Amino acid sequence: MIKLVFLIFFFLLAGCSDSSNNSSSNVDSYVAEDRILYFDFETTKDWDVMYQNACSLSVSSGGKTGSKSLLVENRLNSYDGPSYNIANSIKADTTYVVRGYIKSSSSENFALMAKIGSSTYKTLNTIKSSPNNWTKFRGFLRVTQSELNNGVKIYINSNTTNGNFSLDSVEIAKVSTKTKSISSLNTVGKHIVKDTQNFKFEGINIIAYSDNNEDIDKFFSYSYFNYDKSDFANIKSLGFNSIRVALWYKIFEDDLAPYVYKEAGFDWLDYLIAWAKENDLYLILDMHAPQCGGFQGPNNITNFWDDSTCKDRFKELWKEIAKRYKDENTIGAYDIINEPCPSTQAEYLTLLNDTISGIRAIDSNHLIIAETSFSSDSEPFTLSHDKIVYDYHFYDPWDSYTDNATSVYGTTINQATLLSNLSEILTYHATRPLNVSEFGQKRDTFITKNAINWVSDSIDIFDANSVGFQYFSYKGNEFGLYDSSENFSENSTKNSTLIDYFQNR
Repeated sequence: MIKLVFLIFFFLLAGCSDSSNNSSSNVDSYVAEDRILYFDFETTKDWDVMYQNACSLSVSSGGKTGSKSLLVENRLNSYDGPSYNIANSIKADTTYVVRGYIKSSSSENFALMAKIGSSTYKTLNTIKSSPNNWTKFRGFLRVTQSELNNGVKIYINSNTTNGNFSLDSVEIAKVSTKTKSISSLNTVGKHIVKDTQNFKFEGINIIAYSDNNEDIDKFFSYSYFNYDKSDFANIKSLGFNSIRVALWYKIFEDDLAPYVYKEAGFDWLDYLIAWAKENDLYLILDMHAPQCGGFQGPNNITNFWDDSTCKDRFKELWKEIAKRYKDENTIGAYDIINEPCPSTQAEYLTLLNDTISGIRAIDSNHLIIAETSFSSDSEPFTLSHDKIVYDYHFYDPWDSYTDNATSVYGTTINQATLLSNLSEILTYHATRPLNVSEFGQKRDTFITKNAINWVSDSIDIFDANSVGFQYFSYKGNEFGLYDSSENFSENSTKNSTLIDYFQNR
C-alpha cells in the first residue's frame, strides 16, 4: 500500500513538473498586456456625458465585436461627447494604452482625450473616421500623482461636426510584467545563428519618428504613429519574423534636458517589445533620427556630424538603451544609425567604434547592425567587434525605375541588373553576416511597372546569399503596404499584390 501511494505521488509530481516546464505552454499563455477596464456596451452604457445635458447616451444595436454599442446623440457642440472616470482604476507614473472603435455617418476627425482636473485636456490620439465603418483609435496615457489626485477622465469628441456617432470595444490596459523565453542570436561566419540553426531576419519597417520639434506627449498622439498590437499580429501573419523600428531620439531625451531620459519613452518601447514578444517577432532598434536634427539620409544631412556634443549624447543614449535591455532577447539587434552621412568614412568609423565599445561595456548579448555610410569616400568595411551584421539599403536602380522614368521591370532592368548593383557588397561580405534593412518600391510601380517581380527577384538574391531583409515599409508614406498615414492599417487601403506575395512566399 505504501509503495502504491508512493507511485501515485511520483506520477502526480512528474505530471506537474512536465506541465510547468512545457515551453509551448509558456508561449501560449503569454499576453502582451493586462486589461484594466473593458467596455462592450452590451447591457449598460457605462459612460457619462462630459458636460451635463450636452448630449445623450444609450445602448444601441450594431456593435464592432458584439451586438450592441454606445450611441452618442443630440450633441450641442462638436466638443461634446462621452467620458469615463478612470482615476480609481489607474496608477500614477504608469503608461496605459487606451483603444477602441468609433463609427459615424461621415468622415470626421475625432479625438481621444484625457481630462485632468477641471480644465486641463490632453489629446491622446486623433483619428479620421471612415463613413459608416468602425474606425480604430489608440492612445497612450501617463499621469503624475498630482494629476491623478485632481481626477482623470477619458473622453471622446469630434472637432468637425456635432453629428451622432457610436463607440464600442473600448479598453484600457498596461504592459504585461510576464516573461517569455526568447532565443538570443549570435553570429558564426556569414550567418546569424538561433538555437544552433542558421537564421536571417525577414522583416518589415515601421516608422516611429517625427522630424518636427514636438514634445513626447504630442509625439504619442501623432497620427502617423498609429500602430497597435493588432498590427504586430498582422505582420506575423504576413510571414515576417522581425520588425525594424525607426526611432527618434526625442522619444527618450529632450534637447533642454540632455542625458535625462524619459520613462514615458521607454514605457512606449516596452509596449512594442511586448507586442513583438506575443507574436514571436524580433525587434531591430534603428536610430533613424539622432540628436541635432531629424531623419538621417543623403537628402537630409543634419548638424549631427558637426557637433561633438550631439555625438556624445548619441553614444550615451545607446548606452542607456543597452543598460535597460541587455537581457531582453526580443530585441534582435541594435541598428546604430540610419543612412549615416559623415564627411568622411574615417569620421563614421570613429563614431561606430566608440558607440559599439560603449554598448559592449554593458551589453555583450545583442547583435549590432553597422550600415554603409554615404560619405564621399565610402567603401565596404569591417569592424573588430563581435556579433556585427553589415547592412545596406537597396532601392536600385533608383533614377531609372523607382521614380518617374518609364522603364518597366523585366525589360531593360531585370534580376541580372539587381545582382550587378549588389555584387560589390555581396562579394565583400561573402563570409560575414549581411542584412538589407531597407528595400522597396512605391505603390504605384506595382500597378504600372511590374514592381512585384522586382521585389521577388530581390528576395531571391537575398535568399541565395543568406542576406536578411526588412521591407520598407508597413504603413504610411508612398512605399507602405498600407497607404494610410493617418489611420491604422485595418482602416486603410492596401497593396494587395505585395501583401499576397508575402503571405504566400
